[in-house]
Formats: sequence, structure tokens, C-alpha cells
Amino acid sequence: MSLSFENISFRYKNCYPVKQSIFSNFSLNIQLGEKVGIFGKTGSGKSTLIKLITGEEKPQKGKILFQNQDIKKMKNLFENIAILFQKPEKQFVFPNIKDEIEFISERRKIFTQTLIYEFADKFNFPLKSYLNRNIYSLSLGELKLLQIILVLSLNKPYWILDDPFLFLDGDKIKVFKEILANINDKTILILSRNKSDFKGIIDREIMLTI
Repeated sequence: MSLSFENISFRYKNCYPVKQSIFSNFSLNIQLGEKVGIFGKTGSGKSTLIKLITGEEKPQKGKILFQNQDIKKMKNLFENIAILFQKPEKQFVFPNIKDEIEFISERRKIFTQTLIYEFADKFNFPLKSYLNRNIYSLSLGELKLLQIILVLSLNKPYWILDDPFLFLDGDKIKVFKEILANINDKTILILSRNKSDFKGIIDREIMLTI
């Protein structure tokens, strides 16, 4: 189950200077079971890669392939890919935590909800006492943690994690690192500014430059 960027060229239409490209003939192939880190400063294109995968932006040149299929033609892409967005507020559909949990576990309710509470326990997050709260009443750290728990519990074979440690305290980062290091049945793409955070977790690193 590979994800490939083939000779991608992309620039934002309103960028300055006009000719500045975020990517020029960028290629990358991520194979089944790999943990790959893409690192770079703010503005180097990390979040743009996610926008290209989701279709929010389209490359001027090149293709993005998932399982050897052009993602532009795939209707079921997100049945296999779970994305952790950099900004937690982009992740949620409902304002109520209980409604959000029921929504994401609708197809496989018992199995998914079991995983949700298992991950919550690993992070020592008292999720059951939060069920009737408004999602946006949480602190940024709590919001990020809830986002992580729900994404991981989807149990999809491909994880794309954008700045996954953002807003977490040291204890929660330690738990998350242990989870990522011990996962062997997922393909994981991590995007971050700091590669040292992922030492011992990733198999391969890619550096983006502005």
C-alpha cells in the first residue's frame, strides 16, 4: 500500500514572488509499513503536501498515487488514510464530544469505541467524564489529545500526522512516542519542524528547504 508523489510541481497562485514554487519536480515513494518523516521550517511545504493529498490544492504538474491509482480519481481514498491535521479545530465535525465519538465510530461502533477508550487510558485522559462537554471548551492540549485519540482509533492502515506533538506536554509526548515506536502494522508519514523529536521512531527522513 504505497503513497507516491511523482514529479510534483506546485506554487500558490497568489504567492510572492509569483514564480516562487513550493515544489519543483518533487518525487517521493512511501512503501507499505514504512515510517517516514518529512521535516522543514515553516513555509517549506509540509502542510502543502497534505493539502495536495486531500485535494484541497492541486499540483500544476505531476501525480499523487495511492496503491498505484491517481488520488484525483479515487472516491474511497479516506477509507484507508487517517490524517491528523496540524490545527485540531479542523478535525472535528460536531461540537459535542459524545456526538463526535458516535459519528466516527458509526460503521464499527463497538470496535472503534473500544479503541478510543484504550487510547484514552494510555494517555491517562479521562474521556468518559468529558462526553457531554463542548469540544471547544477544552484547552489546546486537551483538544490535541482528543484529536490524536480519535484519529488513532480509526485503525486505518495509513497514518499522516502533521506536527503530531504540537500543544502536548512532555508526559503525553512520551506516551505518543511509545505508541508510534511500537506500531508495526501501519504506514506512517510524519510532518514536523523538528526531526530530533522522532529519533528512533522513523525509518527514513526527508528534508524540505525553502
